[in-house]
Amino acid sequence: MKTTSLTLSILWIVICMGVSLNTTAQIGKLKDLKKELPKPATTKTPANNEQNPAQSQKATEAKPEETAAVKPEGKIIYVAPTGSARNTGTKESPYKELDKAINEASDYDKIYITEGVYSGSFEVGYFEIKKPVEIYGSFNSDFTKRDPIATPTVIKTKPKSGSGKQTIIYITEAKDVIIDGLTIDMGEQNNYDKNAPDGVETGYMTLTNTGGTPQRSAIRVVGNSITIRNNTFVNISYGGISIGQRMNIPGKILIENNLFVNVAHSGIDCGVLTSPNQEAKEIEIKNNTFAFTYGTTFLNDNLGCAIWLKPNAKYNIHNNIFAYASDAAIRFLDYKGATLALDNNIFVNNRQNDVHTSIQNKRVYITVEDFGEVDFVSSLEGNKRLVQKLPVNQAYLGEFINMAAEVAMQFDPNSDWNQVRSILGLPQQASGKAKISFFANRYPTSETYKLFGAVQQVGAQTPITK
Repeated sequence: MKTTSLTLSILWIVICMGVSLNTTAQIGKLKDLKKELPKPATTKTPANNEQNPAQSQKATEAKPEETAAVKPEGKIIYVAPTGSARNTGTKESPYKELDKAINEASDYDKIYITEGVYSGSFEVGYFEIKKPVEIYGSFNSDFTKRDPIATPTVIKTKPKSGSGKQTIIYITEAKDVIIDGLTIDMGEQNNYDKNAPDGVETGYMTLTNTGGTPQRSAIRVVGNSITIRNNTFVNISYGGISIGQRMNIPGKILIENNLFVNVAHSGIDCGVLTSPNQEAKEIEIKNNTFAFTYGTTFLNDNLGCAIWLKPNAKYNIHNNIFAYASDAAIRFLDYKGATLALDNNIFVNNRQNDVHTSIQNKRVYITVEDFGEVDFVSSLEGNKRLVQKLPVNQAYLGEFINMAAEVAMQFDPNSDWNQVRSILGLPQQASGKAKISFFANRYPTSETYKLFGAVQQVGAQTPITK
């Protein structure tokens, strides 16, 4: 009996030692693994006067199943006109130009920009974003407060900008990008006729085919999970925002609380870059104000809409003001694979009605109320006409309403020019002159900001400031 007890005791000790040794070995492995893991990046917690503007912006409500995953916290990079490319990008040592900050940023960094005018390094006027980064403009000089109206960050391209690009800011193959609180103004780059109407800053904007203005959009987007908010687009020669949504990237495109004033081509051009077997993603356009959009020719016979919608997207367009488009407010001709919710918008004196669409392969201009008869509209509620005046420049408005263009063309096959073209085997051409009364004349940027908060809850509201 004693022998049995002794044997069991020895066996119990061996088992305990085995467990202890095994546990010790596992703990040792965990310690070694811990040594191999990278240390978490240290992040700077902003003080009260450095609060992240993204946190102060009222969030768009989302369904629980659509709540985005928590994004990593990056560092803050500072930009100011008093800075230098040789600086380190801190608040005490800011960079001078936005493109430098973008190039130096890591994924999920935030870029804070003070008031002032920025044209890029060597005034090239081109900014490319290829990574998840957040840009917040319109801080005051010591970064304690931001206000896109009182202390705007203005992106301006100079008359002889060095960039041959067809856009100013290019978000390319990226996700989780935010652009908030910039003014993009092409008024000094565009070419204008010398004869200005009374009360208007310039004559009409000349076009590329007449040796004039280079055609550039303000922002080009290729990607998804992009937010463009609290910005002002003014005097843009060829589109405010051009979207190429990537269906294979999760999320949505959000265009919120922006002003689009005096834009040729379209305010927002919505396109989708399709992928096989990919579900259509959402493009939400909310609380924006559009005023004075022009076509791509002096006759305004091509485009000139506030929003141009294309196939294969879920469009949610609500609480916007559509005013003074030379075409209809919304152009939606090819709606294959698309759905549209169009709610609580205001329509103001658009020259070709509310909606330019296609019914039975025939183009028609219809009111927004009639638009509910088509089957791809999922919601159509609360849209109305404005009964009050918008705070726009009255001289400019008068010229827009009376805008006209006449083109007189003549064809002479025996002209010297056509004889030369015939010898070279080229088609002969007609010649002529255009008589233009008004076309995308420069709008005063300072008056653009008056449109923020012009109508309560609809259109661009006064940006939240901190």
